[in-house]
Amino acid sequence: MRSKIPIFIFIYFLILQILNTYSLDYEKLRFLRFGLFEFGFVLACIYVVIDVLNYLPQKNNRENNFVITVILIYTAYQIFYIFPTLHSRGLSYTAILGSNIFKLYFLLIPFFYFRLIPSFNDIEIPIKWIISSAIIILFLFIYNYSIGKYMLTDTGQLRIAPGTVAVLFVFTLVYSFSLFSGNKDKPLLIIAAIIGVVMANHRTAYLGIGIIFLISIVNIKRLGQKIRLVILGLLLLAIIFVTMSQIPLIYDNFIGRVTTSLNTKDETAQIRFNNWQQSWEYFLRNPINGSMLPGKYYIYNFNKVPPHSIIMEILSTQGIVGLIFIMTILFSILRIAYKNRMDAISFQMFLVLVFYISFAMANVTFFDERNIIILLFGSGVVLYRNHFLLNILQQNNSENEELYLKNPDEFVIEKNSHLNSI
Repeated sequence: MRSKIPIFIFIYFLILQILNTYSLDYEKLRFLRFGLFEFGFVLACIYVVIDVLNYLPQKNNRENNFVITVILIYTAYQIFYIFPTLHSRGLSYTAILGSNIFKLYFLLIPFFYFRLIPSFNDIEIPIKWIISSAIIILFLFIYNYSIGKYMLTDTGQLRIAPGTVAVLFVFTLVYSFSLFSGNKDKPLLIIAAIIGVVMANHRTAYLGIGIIFLISIVNIKRLGQKIRLVILGLLLLAIIFVTMSQIPLIYDNFIGRVTTSLNTKDETAQIRFNNWQQSWEYFLRNPINGSMLPGKYYIYNFNKVPPHSIIMEILSTQGIVGLIFIMTILFSILRIAYKNRMDAISFQMFLVLVFYISFAMANVTFFDERNIIILLFGSGVVLYRNHFLLNILQQNNSENEELYLKNPDEFVIEKNSHLNSI
């Protein structure tokens, strides 16, 4: 019988995601010198140590084992080289861990893969829990707006919710819209997702949605006979969008924000270009490991604003070594997800991860505790489904496995197919 503790840890993370998104005051709370998110991460790592020792030596899934191995090497590099190097510069290990623990968050991927997802009888249950947290956040910020609590974007449009919530609402949209999911449209969730994205009113989010929309169109043949369903879904989306655009609040802010996206000469864009240039110059002076410290992006310390690009952030703080590790992890997972694109769940997570990464290319959201669970959970699902698909093929015969690896489009697995044990 599997332990329910991983499920409780997952619920704990979802609650923190809501609290952190709605109010930054909770970050002041500490438990055993850890922040609340960090405390949950430490609990999850206990399972990671056990599971890695149990499952990695089995070598029964080369692709998944490669990803887990790179994560472990990256973690070991931080603990056994970066941390001692910083300690030799006069920093205490407590201070080093406190400021650099986010670099270890990739360990949650094997936690979700080995422990959390197999704890559910249906893989859609944790997905629906994430969507439920998005709905809760939606109502919380609608309430905020009703009492006059909101902010403005840097170009003057209304922003009711932080830009980070766009990740959560795109996750909801991917699950509920037939073009992305291959399932029957869920109109209420589609409306909620669109409202949530417009509330965040983030230019890069609109661009990211455009990217995953194009990817889905290019891969529309994966839906087979469901294309008629998708056409009806596109008509439904058009009706919802046109109807919602008649609301002055949505029209004024959405259209205004999109049009300003086309202007690369506005003050905000120029500031970001300047920060990218400064962080690049700092990287050129420290190309191997960067500054090794979060918050140290530039040659001159007077600029504390992050470069608003995950590439520039990694290069300036972790150098080329960190970039190679992180990009290897991400693109290996994306490759696995795309290989399994005929599997509905795998393709959905592929789109979510593509959006997450593209969103982080021009923002400081990649390691943000308000949305990083989406990245790590989605990655864990991709590995889990990959293990399941190969397991099914191996049970039939080795020839099927070889054919699948060469042409995965010939094999379609139902979305609710579930592996009870790894």
